Amino acid sequence: MGLPEIGLVAFDASDSIVIARPRRGPKYFAGVSTRLEQLATDYFLDDIPLQSEDVIIDVGANIGEFSMAVLKRVNAQLIACEPEMRELEVMKMNLIGTETIYVDKPLWIEDSYIEWYSKPGTADSSAIQPGGSSQVIVTEATSLDNVASQHGLAGVKLLKIEAEGAEPEVLMGAQRLLAETAYVVVDCGPERGPAAEYTFESVGQLLGAQGFVRTRVGFPRPTALFQNESLTYCLGDNR
Repeated sequence: MGLPEIGLVAFDASDSIVIARPRRGPKYFAGVSTRLEQLATDYFLDDIPLQSEDVIIDVGANIGEFSMAVLKRVNAQLIACEPEMRELEVMKMNLIGTETIYVDKPLWIEDSYIEWYSKPGTADSSAIQPGGSSQVIVTEATSLDNVASQHGLAGVKLLKIEAEGAEPEVLMGAQRLLAETAYVVVDCGPERGPAAEYTFESVGQLLGAQGFVRTRVGFPRPTALFQNESLTYCLGDNR
Protein backbone atom coordinates (compact mmCIF):
# COMPACT_ATOMS: atom_id res chain seq x y z
CA MET A 1 0.00 0.00 0.00
CA GLY A 2 1.49 3.34 -1.06
CA LEU A 3 1.64 6.47 1.02
CA PRO A 4 -1.09 9.08 0.46
CA GLU A 5 -0.06 11.95 -1.76
CA ILE A 6 0.57 14.33 1.14
CA GLY A 7 1.53 11.69 3.69
CA LEU A 8 4.57 12.20 5.90
CA VAL A 9 6.28 9.68 8.14
CA ALA A 10 7.60 10.50 11.61
CA PHE A 11 9.85 8.01 13.35
CA ASP A 12 12.24 7.49 16.21
CA ALA A 13 14.35 4.57 17.40
CA SER A 14 11.36 2.34 18.19
CA ASP A 15 8.21 3.69 16.51
CA SER A 16 7.02 5.28 13.29
CA ILE A 17 3.73 6.80 12.18
CA VAL A 18 2.22 8.10 8.95
CA ILE A 19 0.79 11.62 9.33
CA ALA A 20 -2.26 12.76 7.36
CA ARG A 21 -1.79 16.51 7.78
CA PRO A 22 1.70 18.06 7.58
CA ARG A 23 0.76 20.85 9.99
CA ARG A 24 0.37 18.22 12.74
CA GLY A 25 3.97 17.09 12.33
CA PRO A 26 5.25 19.16 15.29
CA LYS A 27 3.33 16.85 17.65
CA TYR A 28 6.14 14.32 17.04
CA PHE A 29 9.15 16.59 17.57
CA ALA A 30 9.81 14.87 20.92
CA GLY A 31 9.51 11.46 19.26
CA VAL A 32 6.70 9.15 18.20
CA SER A 33 7.13 6.99 21.30
CA THR A 34 6.82 10.06 23.53
CA ARG A 35 3.62 11.09 21.77
CA LEU A 36 2.06 7.63 22.12
CA GLU A 37 3.02 7.35 25.78
CA GLN A 38 1.53 10.77 26.49
CA LEU A 39 -1.77 9.60 24.98
CA ALA A 40 -1.59 6.43 27.09
CA THR A 41 -1.17 8.62 30.18
CA ASP A 42 -3.94 11.02 29.14
CA TYR A 43 -6.37 8.12 28.70
CA PHE A 44 -5.26 6.13 31.78
CA LEU A 45 -4.29 2.98 29.87
CA ASP A 46 -2.10 1.74 32.72
CA ASP A 47 -5.07 1.94 35.11
CA ILE A 48 -7.04 -0.56 33.02
CA PRO A 49 -6.30 -4.32 33.27
CA LEU A 50 -5.86 -4.93 29.55
CA GLN A 51 -5.43 -8.51 28.37
CA SER A 52 -4.76 -10.16 25.04
CA GLU A 53 -7.78 -10.24 22.71
CA ASP A 54 -9.71 -7.63 24.72
CA VAL A 55 -12.17 -5.66 22.59
CA ILE A 56 -11.27 -1.95 22.47
CA ILE A 57 -13.41 0.67 20.70
CA ASP A 58 -11.63 3.86 19.61
CA VAL A 59 -14.13 6.63 18.77
CA GLY A 60 -12.48 9.61 17.10
CA ALA A 61 -9.53 7.46 16.11
CA ASN A 62 -8.05 10.02 13.67
CA ILE A 63 -4.82 8.39 12.34
CA GLY A 64 -4.83 5.62 14.97
CA GLU A 65 -2.53 7.02 17.65
CA PHE A 66 -4.59 5.80 20.62
CA SER A 67 -5.01 2.38 19.04
CA MET A 68 -1.24 2.23 18.49
CA ALA A 69 -0.70 3.09 22.17
CA VAL A 70 -3.02 0.21 23.11
CA LEU A 71 -1.19 -2.22 20.83
CA LYS A 72 2.12 -1.36 22.47
CA ARG A 73 0.63 -2.92 25.61
CA VAL A 74 -1.59 -5.77 24.43
CA ASN A 75 -2.74 -7.56 21.27
CA ALA A 76 -6.29 -6.20 21.35
CA GLN A 77 -9.24 -6.53 18.98
CA LEU A 78 -9.80 -2.97 17.77
CA ILE A 79 -12.85 -1.16 16.43
CA ALA A 80 -11.61 2.20 15.12
CA CYS A 81 -14.18 4.87 14.24
CA GLU A 82 -13.12 7.78 12.01
CA PRO A 83 -15.36 9.49 9.42
CA GLU A 84 -12.71 11.74 7.83
CA MET A 85 -11.54 9.79 4.79
CA ARG A 86 -7.93 10.99 4.64
CA GLU A 87 -7.39 10.24 8.32
CA LEU A 88 -9.08 6.85 7.91
CA GLU A 89 -6.83 5.79 5.04
CA VAL A 90 -3.70 6.89 6.91
CA MET A 91 -4.89 5.04 10.02
CA LYS A 92 -5.21 1.86 7.98
CA MET A 93 -1.52 2.25 7.10
CA ASN A 94 -0.58 2.80 10.72
CA LEU A 95 -2.58 -0.25 11.84
CA ILE A 96 -1.75 -2.53 8.92
CA GLY A 97 -1.49 -6.17 9.96
CA THR A 98 -3.69 -5.68 13.03
CA GLU A 99 -7.08 -7.14 13.88
CA THR A 100 -9.07 -3.96 13.35
CA ILE A 101 -12.64 -3.21 12.26
CA TYR A 102 -13.00 0.25 10.70
CA VAL A 103 -16.14 2.39 10.99
CA ASP A 104 -16.23 5.29 8.52
CA LYS A 105 -19.48 6.99 9.58
CA PRO A 106 -19.98 9.65 12.23
CA LEU A 107 -21.42 8.23 15.44
CA TRP A 108 -24.73 9.58 16.69
CA ILE A 109 -27.77 8.68 18.79
CA GLU A 110 -29.28 6.57 16.00
CA ASP A 111 -28.93 5.76 12.33
CA SER A 112 -29.88 8.97 10.53
CA TYR A 113 -28.60 11.67 8.22
CA ILE A 114 -26.89 14.51 10.08
CA GLU A 115 -24.93 17.65 9.33
CA TRP A 116 -21.22 16.89 9.75
CA TYR A 117 -18.97 19.87 10.45
CA SER A 118 -15.69 18.95 8.83
CA LYS A 119 -12.49 20.58 10.18
CA PRO A 120 -9.89 17.83 9.70
CA GLY A 121 -6.96 20.21 9.39
CA THR A 122 -7.15 20.92 13.11
CA ALA A 123 -8.74 17.58 14.08
CA ASP A 124 -11.92 19.41 15.15
CA SER A 125 -14.53 17.71 12.94
CA SER A 126 -17.77 17.15 14.83
CA ALA A 127 -21.46 16.31 14.61
CA ILE A 128 -22.00 19.39 16.80
CA GLN A 129 -21.56 22.78 15.13
CA PRO A 130 -18.22 24.16 16.36
CA GLY A 131 -17.03 27.69 16.67
CA GLY A 132 -15.25 29.09 13.64
CA SER A 133 -15.57 28.01 10.03
CA SER A 134 -16.08 24.45 8.86
CA GLN A 135 -17.29 22.57 5.82
CA VAL A 136 -20.85 21.34 6.38
CA ILE A 137 -21.65 17.96 4.87
CA VAL A 138 -24.94 16.06 5.10
CA THR A 139 -23.94 12.46 5.69
CA GLU A 140 -25.21 9.17 7.06
CA ALA A 141 -24.44 8.55 10.73
CA THR A 142 -24.80 5.44 12.84
CA SER A 143 -24.88 4.51 16.51
CA LEU A 144 -22.47 2.42 18.55
CA ASP A 145 -25.31 0.04 19.38
CA ASN A 146 -25.82 -0.60 15.66
CA VAL A 147 -22.07 -0.99 15.11
CA ALA A 148 -22.01 -3.55 17.93
CA SER A 149 -24.99 -5.41 16.49
CA GLN A 150 -23.55 -5.42 12.96
CA HIS A 151 -20.22 -6.88 14.09
CA GLY A 152 -21.49 -9.11 16.90
CA LEU A 153 -19.60 -7.21 19.58
CA ALA A 154 -20.02 -8.24 23.20
CA GLY A 155 -17.84 -7.97 26.27
CA VAL A 156 -16.06 -4.69 25.49
CA LYS A 157 -13.12 -3.98 27.81
CA LEU A 158 -12.66 -0.30 26.93
CA LEU A 159 -14.60 2.34 25.04
CA LYS A 160 -12.59 5.49 24.34
CA ILE A 161 -14.48 8.54 23.07
CA GLU A 162 -13.11 11.76 21.62
CA ALA A 163 -15.99 13.24 19.64
CA GLU A 164 -15.20 16.99 19.68
CA GLY A 165 -18.22 17.87 21.84
CA ALA A 166 -20.59 15.14 20.65
CA GLU A 167 -19.63 12.72 23.44
CA PRO A 168 -23.15 12.76 25.01
CA GLU A 169 -24.81 11.83 21.72
CA VAL A 170 -22.31 9.03 21.13
CA LEU A 171 -23.12 7.63 24.59
CA MET A 172 -26.88 7.97 24.02
CA GLY A 173 -26.43 5.76 20.98
CA ALA A 174 -24.61 3.10 23.02
CA GLN A 175 -27.11 2.20 25.75
CA ARG A 176 -27.11 -1.53 25.01
CA LEU A 177 -23.36 -1.66 24.43
CA LEU A 178 -22.58 0.12 27.70
CA ALA A 179 -24.22 -2.68 29.67
CA GLU A 180 -21.46 -4.96 28.38
CA THR A 181 -18.57 -2.48 28.63
CA ALA A 182 -16.17 -2.54 31.58
CA TYR A 183 -14.41 0.83 31.19
CA VAL A 184 -15.15 4.08 29.38
CA VAL A 185 -12.62 6.90 28.98
CA VAL A 186 -13.80 10.20 27.52
CA ASP A 187 -12.17 13.42 26.36
CA CYS A 188 -14.57 15.97 27.88
CA GLY A 189 -12.73 19.06 26.66
CA PRO A 190 -14.23 22.49 25.85
CA GLU A 191 -15.33 21.61 22.32
CA ARG A 192 -19.12 21.50 22.41
CA GLY A 193 -20.62 24.10 20.11
CA PRO A 194 -19.73 27.76 19.57
CA ALA A 195 -19.70 28.29 23.36
CA ALA A 196 -16.90 25.70 23.65
CA GLU A 197 -18.52 23.89 26.58
CA TYR A 198 -17.02 21.00 28.53
CA THR A 199 -18.98 17.73 28.54
CA PHE A 200 -17.94 16.40 31.97
CA GLU A 201 -21.39 16.89 33.52
CA SER A 202 -23.51 15.38 30.76
CA VAL A 203 -21.10 12.47 30.24
CA GLY A 204 -21.04 11.77 33.98
CA GLN A 205 -24.82 11.78 34.19
CA LEU A 206 -25.26 9.45 31.23
CA LEU A 207 -22.67 6.97 32.45
CA GLY A 208 -23.87 7.18 36.07
CA ALA A 209 -27.34 6.13 34.92
CA GLN A 210 -25.71 3.04 33.38
CA GLY A 211 -23.93 2.02 36.59
CA PHE A 212 -20.54 3.60 35.89
CA VAL A 213 -18.46 5.31 38.55
CA ARG A 214 -15.81 7.91 37.72
CA THR A 215 -12.42 6.75 38.99
CA ARG A 216 -9.92 9.19 37.43
CA VAL A 217 -9.89 12.72 36.03
CA GLY A 218 -7.11 14.01 33.79
CA PHE A 219 -5.31 17.33 33.62
CA PRO A 220 -4.27 19.31 31.61
CA ARG A 221 -6.04 17.18 29.01
CA PRO A 222 -9.61 17.05 30.36
CA THR A 223 -10.31 13.33 30.36
CA ALA A 224 -12.29 11.09 32.70
CA LEU A 225 -12.16 7.34 33.30
CA PHE A 226 -15.29 5.45 34.33
CA GLN A 227 -15.68 1.86 35.55
CA ASN A 228 -18.89 -0.13 35.18
CA GLU A 229 -19.88 -1.30 38.65
CA SER A 230 -23.17 -2.71 37.33
CA LEU A 231 -21.24 -5.67 35.97
CA THR A 232 -20.86 -8.63 38.32
CA TYR A 233 -17.27 -8.85 37.10
CA CYS A 234 -14.92 -6.73 35.02
CA LEU A 235 -14.09 -8.40 31.75
CA GLY A 236 -10.56 -9.74 31.95
CA ASP A 237 -10.01 -8.22 35.42
CA ASN A 238 -8.63 -10.81 37.82
CA ARG A 239 -9.36 -8.86 40.98
